[in-house]
This record gives sequence, C-alpha cells and structure tokens, in this order.
Amino acid sequence: MEMVLDKSVFTTALNAVEMKGKWFSSTGLISDKLSEFVKIVWKRDEPKRGYHFINANNQTFVDYWIPADVTIEHSAVLEISKARNYLTNMPSGDITLSVGQCALFSCDNINAQFPTHYNHPNDAACDSFFVASQNVSVRGEGIEWGEYPITSGFSILAEDFSKILKSCESVGHGIYKLELCNESVTISSVSSPRESYRENVVPLLAWGEDATVEYTSPVHKIFPNGFLQCHFNDDSLLVLQNQNLLVARAPYVVV
Repeated sequence: MEMVLDKSVFTTALNAVEMKGKWFSSTGLISDKLSEFVKIVWKRDEPKRGYHFINANNQTFVDYWIPADVTIEHSAVLEISKARNYLTNMPSGDITLSVGQCALFSCDNINAQFPTHYNHPNDAACDSFFVASQNVSVRGEGIEWGEYPITSGFSILAEDFSKILKSCESVGHGIYKLELCNESVTISSVSSPRESYRENVVPLLAWGEDATVEYTSPVHKIFPNGFLQCHFNDDSLLVLQNQNLLVARAPYVVV
C-alpha cells in the first residue's frame, strides 16, 4: 500500500498529530506531546474519503485528513519522530510512502526504510474517536459526534485563537475556559484570585445556546492559520476543526 504526497504535506500532518506543546500536569504546565505514534488510515468510502493521519489517547483525538482517491482500505502505524527525521533530509517535492512489513519513503534515487508498528499504543481510542468523527463536516453550524449532537459554538481566525491561548498559557495553570454568551466569547485561564487572563472576543460567527466548557491541552498549537470552528455544549466534548484538521478533547473534570 502506498501514497504520494508533497514533502511539506507529510511534515505538516506529522507535526499536527504529534500535538507538541505545553500540557497540564499536577505541578503546572510541562512540555509534552500527545503520543510518539501516528496511525495512517487509507479510507475508501465517503464521507472523508482519503488519507487520515490520526493520533489519540483516552481524552484527546486529532485527525489530519487529505482527500484522495482511495480504492483499498488499509492502515499503518509509524513512529512520528523517526518518520520526520527521514523526511528532513529528503528533497522538496513528491515523496512516496510505501507500507507493508516496513515503511519506505522514496523519491528519485533516495530510499529510507524503517519499522512499522503492529498497533498504536492507544489503538482503541484512535478507532472509537475516528468512527465518531466521520460525519463531522465544516459545512453548517451544529454537528453530530457519533449520535451525540453538539449544538453551540463559534468561528474565529486561528491566528487570533492561538494568540489568546498563548496569553492564557502565561498563567501557568493549563486549564482553559471557553464561554459563549449572547453571541460573544470569553476565553480565560484562572490559577488563583490573584492571577488570571481573560479576553473577550466578537467571533466571526456564533450559533446555538449559551454554553461553557473547560479543557486542558495545547489544541490551539496545531491550527496555524485560516478559519477555525469551535463546537461545544455545556461541559461537553470540545471539537475544533478546519477543512483538513479536526481535534476532539474531553472536558476537564475535577476529581
């Protein structure tokens, strides 16, 4: 099984699904990543036919989708850093990825072969999230996550969203709140009565009833530009997406 993509597309997809950034921990923010592995899925049927680069744990899911004419279903698991290291030294332009017992990047007279892995460490989460996400489209406002409706949300420029969350990271708490009220949005992080960051935003578009959700993780890091849709109900799953990238994050729950 193989695919042919531009080197920059491979690199963008791998960087996105790695989700490297500042993650919440009991001692504050730490530099980490979602996981070391990517599951690549060749999807034959609509909706979202094509190549899917996915990664997940039991709380977070990311899918970078590349529309393509796929005729045979297949999947493979690669180590992200190893794949990216081989890509770094390859020339710009189209690169072929072939997978079987091993993975092979090739172009012109260059061949880089490295191991594949039998399963993603969080394979059940990858598959469960992936199935639930397939009917989610950037067309329209409310979405269906599996059979679960998410009816509220807003649209914002990804650059603005990332800038606000970067300021929220300065608080060092790692828990972020999105509040939709009267078609206005407040994005905040509060670590104590004496330290917080809040920013009020007039979104490009807002829909549904007033809603609030808290979450952790650097989901904003992987949306560099363009339009971003944020979907959530009160204390529900948060789904962020643009044309090619979808991220789902379970709400933060105090235990």
